[in-house]
Amino acid sequence: MGPSVEKSVGGLKFLFVYFLGGMIANLAMFIPFLYSPNSVGIGASGAIMALIGLGTFICPGKLVISQFLIPLPFVVVGAFYFLSNAMNLFTPSQIGYPVHVLGIIIGSIFGLVWSRNWLRGILIFIITLILIISLPYILAIVI
Repeated sequence: MGPSVEKSVGGLKFLFVYFLGGMIANLAMFIPFLYSPNSVGIGASGAIMALIGLGTFICPGKLVISQFLIPLPFVVVGAFYFLSNAMNLFTPSQIGYPVHVLGIIIGSIFGLVWSRNWLRGILIFIITLILIISLPYILAIVI
């Protein structure tokens, strides 16, 4: 997914969002009701999530391959990552869900600012979220 984002915004903006998004997202480790004082934050998942948030709004229709191993529009992948991390936000875990969510939000802000039509991007994202959330109910009716 990274090459799609880098081609869309250029190397400098890509690195800027990666590093700034990662640094800001990792500040979520200091929110006391989300993490215990004994939690350890390692890795670059907040920075990677910032790039996913950026790509969700910079190149929403670009087909990318994620963990699903089939090409999906970037906005679908971004919405899935957002939902899967947001649903686990208050679940006790060793996974940094708050860092992930904050990373996606930071990247999305830059994606909206740098996009040509931010309102269209928000509408597409919201519709995608609604479809993903509704999909199990739709399948239950059809099947």
